Amino acid sequence: MAEYSALSLLRNALSGNKDWKPAWRKPDPKASYDVVIIGGGGHGLSTAYYLAKEHGITNVAVVEKGYLGSGNVGRNTTAVRSNYLLPPNTRFYEHSMKLWENLSHDLNYNVMFSQRGVLNLAHTPAQFDDYARRGNSMRHQGVDAELMSVAEIKRLMPAIDVSASARFPIIGGMMQPRAGTARHDAVAWGYHAVPTGAVSTFSKTAKSPVSCATEIASPALSQPAAKSAPGRSQSLLPAAPAASCSLQESTGCRSKVTCCRPSSRNR
Repeated sequence: MAEYSALSLLRNALSGNKDWKPAWRKPDPKASYDVVIIGGGGHGLSTAYYLAKEHGITNVAVVEKGYLGSGNVGRNTTAVRSNYLLPPNTRFYEHSMKLWENLSHDLNYNVMFSQRGVLNLAHTPAQFDDYARRGNSMRHQGVDAELMSVAEIKRLMPAIDVSASARFPIIGGMMQPRAGTARHDAVAWGYHAVPTGAVSTFSKTAKSPVSCATEIASPALSQPAAKSAPGRSQSLLPAAPAASCSLQESTGCRSKVTCCRPSSRNR
């Protein structure tokens, strides 16, 4: 599967978009599988993908009652961040963040991950102190965090009301520059469209209990290095403030995964 690019988009636009290769194949269901995963959302599809990619377990079926992206994976807040206080949480989400930073390239599918930063606003001195504590903990774990003054927030977001007359006056905030947003339903499509193995989709209809829909093949196990988080830095402590399935083929494929679709604050 050739990678999607501006050149391929232009070439196919000029040809009337008639030369795109089908994204999905349509395999027949097997009589048995080594692993059956219930739920074809972000967790289910990524589990199938990494079973094949990292562990070589390729005889896998994913069963989804609806269509891809129909569950929570298509209805969440889209935020991607690792700005947590407790070290186990920080390490868990930072690992996830590094996966996100190369996910579109790894899947050859645009998951629309945009690292525009996440800013938490403080409205009380106690909340500002709490953000300083959290930011210091993040930096001890090697994760990026910046404590911001009101003036810095105003420069970053000129439209925001930082006046004392605001309903919820702002006295500072904490920023994680590498955080951002993504289309999580696109992630489900990407995991299914990526060459990770054979993925089959089944859908119940009024006349037939099962109909086949797609298949894929799996990628090489190598993965480009993700962006590394900044190393440890100085303390943030502030001065006290004033008061379903579908996959594509690619070179380097090696394993097979199958997906089936029966129709129809912790800090």
